[in-house]
Amino acid sequence: MRKVAVSAAVMLLTHWVAPAFAAQGLTTTRLAADFAALPHVDDVALSPSGRMIGWIQRGAAGTRAVVYDYSRHRIRRVFAIALKMQPAMLTWDHDSALLLGVDFDAWQSTGPGATYLSLSRVLALNPASGTSRLLLMSGNDRQYVTAAQLLLTDAPRPFGVIMFTYEWSSNAYRSGIGSLIHDRVGNSGWMGNAYAVDPLSGAIRTIGYGDAFTCQWVVSEDGHAVARAECRPRKHRFSLYARQDADWRVVYRRTDGVEPQLLGLSNSGQAILAIMPTRSGTEHLWSIPLDGSAPRDMLAGVKDSVTGVLESYSRHLLGVTMAGPGARVRWIDPAARARYQAVARAFPGRQVSVYDASRNGREVLAEVQGPAAPPVYYLTDFRAHRAMIVGQAYPQLAQMPLGTARQISYRTSAGRDVHATVFLPPRGGRHLPLVVLPPGGPELDRVGSFDWLAQYLAVSGYVVLRPDLSWNGFAGPESSAGTLLLWAGLSQQYALDGVHVLVNEGLVDPRRVGIVGVGYGGYAALAGAAFSPRTYACAVSINGISDLPEFLGYERTQFDGVTNAAETMEFWRTAVGSATDPSVVAASPVRAAGAVRARILMLDSANAGVPVSQSQEMANALAAHGNPATLLRLPPGDQTLALRASRVAVLSAIGPFLHKYLQ
Repeated sequence: MRKVAVSAAVMLLTHWVAPAFAAQGLTTTRLAADFAALPHVDDVALSPSGRMIGWIQRGAAGTRAVVYDYSRHRIRRVFAIALKMQPAMLTWDHDSALLLGVDFDAWQSTGPGATYLSLSRVLALNPASGTSRLLLMSGNDRQYVTAAQLLLTDAPRPFGVIMFTYEWSSNAYRSGIGSLIHDRVGNSGWMGNAYAVDPLSGAIRTIGYGDAFTCQWVVSEDGHAVARAECRPRKHRFSLYARQDADWRVVYRRTDGVEPQLLGLSNSGQAILAIMPTRSGTEHLWSIPLDGSAPRDMLAGVKDSVTGVLESYSRHLLGVTMAGPGARVRWIDPAARARYQAVARAFPGRQVSVYDASRNGREVLAEVQGPAAPPVYYLTDFRAHRAMIVGQAYPQLAQMPLGTARQISYRTSAGRDVHATVFLPPRGGRHLPLVVLPPGGPELDRVGSFDWLAQYLAVSGYVVLRPDLSWNGFAGPESSAGTLLLWAGLSQQYALDGVHVLVNEGLVDPRRVGIVGVGYGGYAALAGAAFSPRTYACAVSINGISDLPEFLGYERTQFDGVTNAAETMEFWRTAVGSATDPSVVAASPVRAAGAVRARILMLDSANAGVPVSQSQEMANALAAHGNPATLLRLPPGDQTLALRASRVAVLSAIGPFLHKYLQ
């Protein structure tokens, strides 16, 4: 089983009895290094036959992809991963190719007009020959497209793997010169096609032709394109086309600006399964019939939102995860549910994710973790009646006393129910300093999972509050639902009301409260300091936005002329609003710099999605009001602290900063 996304909150039942860190004599430098380390073993994948295991391994020698032959109990191959490539996903195509999703930066062209692109691609690793190749990176300008999506693996061999990306066609290009009516996107020449790709040779065959507006494809388990989606953001229109013989016809359409997430075919093959909102805004699982009849809500009567999906190799839906406390999965496949329950019984009180299963279900990989328990990967062999540890994500933390975690619920002043995770220092105590971690950053959708940043803070002596927005139907700031409310201050209110709960409990000292955020959380940290100046003694913003109108203008400039510019700007229009809207101007922390009382630390990274001018502008505004901020630079191109160097720099900076103003 392939885990696409999982978000669940569980209560940790393990109690540490080891001495406190201070007694062990660990230095702040060593502490920062231990918690900043990237997972030693990550993203373990089991081949469909159950014979091969692959995983990502990091160490002094760099990042490696390891192939282990479980049938012979030996390492088959080790692949070195280029320094510029960040692993993002791992899966198998049969036993012959280990497929690694990678993110990396590249120049689009040379000379003064060169553009720096962030690319997401699939790297095919051949365990037999030891060779590797990037898929869909040649011909028809495919190398300039920002992403290539993997749709299907383990398909019948003539097809290879099925992928979706764009290519440029001179036949589809229509110049706007001399034309009274010109569609900049539609006539751009870019076509969103579905391809069958041989992962070993790189050979490509087009199996479905789209156009510049094609945004998603659905393929059957035997590798045929059965449906495609068209997105027209300027018209707020989403259309789903189904193949009918040699033609395509619309079977579903929306005109509200919502783009459903297509998951694949139903078990019957007569409908498309999709995640999309109900009338109340709750994200549910829907069945969209291919005959054009009305969609059916498969979670009718359920109040909570879907936060992720569990799929097999061939994109057969096994279940969906639901918002709220506890490991809540709505299973669609009974066999997958039985496998999960068999494994989960061995780890009570932990979050268990059945990570992969062989075709016959006899071998199962599981990731076991908790907010205060680093991930451990287990292979369960039901036929041999045994389980083995494949790897540990953070072996250096295995014997360290970590903070404990508990779930709390409270009602905001606006009448909303909020659920949050509270991390407590190993030594416990009363009237302790508090650090708020607003949504965003490295643990965006990882509620209930191990949280290296929160644990570093807890071990350093702080209570940590992390509100969970997914319970209220938000999948975080990256989703389309509810983002406007986030920028309008909803998540900040969640944090403020949570602070009051912990203060009233006597756990937290109201004079020693700080806020630390990454990405959107960085904006929330600055906004908290600007708009709630009596609450926070200090704030740390990492790659945060301070001036919303200026940032919206930057986004428009960056994407001017790019094929997905319309989609990008539509997202920001929906999420934030217009740059000229007075409420958007007023929501910019830089405009309220004079109200800030807290001490401010800002860390930013060049080429990370947010221009470094955002931090500099805020620093200048604070200095003009007699409140100088500390401004530090991180390694370039790291928006969400995916690099160890960035994590070390962040922890080394925020450790002394928080100690100075909160301890």
